[in-house]
Amino acid sequence: MPQAQAGTNVSLTVAVVLGTLLLAALAVWVITFLVFYRRRQQQFMREKELLLSRFEQELQLVKLEVQEETHRQIASEIHDNVGQLLSVVRLYQSGLIEQLANEAQRRRLTEANEITGRAIADLRALSHAINTDFLLKQSLAEILRSETERITRSGTFTAGFSTQGEIPELPPETTLIVCRMTQELLQNAIRHSAGNHIDIKLERKPHQLHISVTDNGHGMPRQPAKGSGTDNLQRRAGLIGATVVHQPASARGTAAFIILPLP
Repeated sequence: MPQAQAGTNVSLTVAVVLGTLLLAALAVWVITFLVFYRRRQQQFMREKELLLSRFEQELQLVKLEVQEETHRQIASEIHDNVGQLLSVVRLYQSGLIEQLANEAQRRRLTEANEITGRAIADLRALSHAINTDFLLKQSLAEILRSETERITRSGTFTAGFSTQGEIPELPPETTLIVCRMTQELLQNAIRHSAGNHIDIKLERKPHQLHISVTDNGHGMPRQPAKGSGTDNLQRRAGLIGATVVHQPASARGTAAFIILPLP
């Protein structure tokens, strides 16, 4: 009897130990499975977010390509049709000036001819500003300098341009996106600042290029409300890894910065 009881106790102990080991192994397997599942879920979410981000970038690029193609068509229409028609009108005006004997009429027609000439020059500058092919042949500094000249010729605003440091040559696509972003900031200043002067500055920083647009208007909140091109600016900035920052100018007005990282 004692031997049988001892054998039973040993068997029971062995069963308990084996059961405990089995439960421990099962627990380890469950924990390992949960950890693996969690990691796979996190990896899946990261891949999903990456695919979504890539899709949004591709979609934005397609939209930009459509916009640029529209710009090409408008630029071509301005240059080839409207510009040519105004040139013909100016040619007729010049011929009539020579035929008029009345001095007052000659003077008025001469003024009209000069206005037509300025309109042709403004249309040519506008055509260049929206013509993608033309912009891709220029550096960022050349494009922005031309923008300030075009704004000044409009007569509503004066504009200045300056650079600081050695301005690097950017890839054509990056140059085009920065150009469009700067044009958006300029239009915002013209429409909303209630000022009369804008300064554009290109400044080389360590590993960064700063493009600033500063007006002398009534100023705006540190973080502008959504809309007025803000969303579009942020989307374009995301395509080139840039950042857009608005802040009050030192005295009066608003300063907007495009901060572009450099290699």
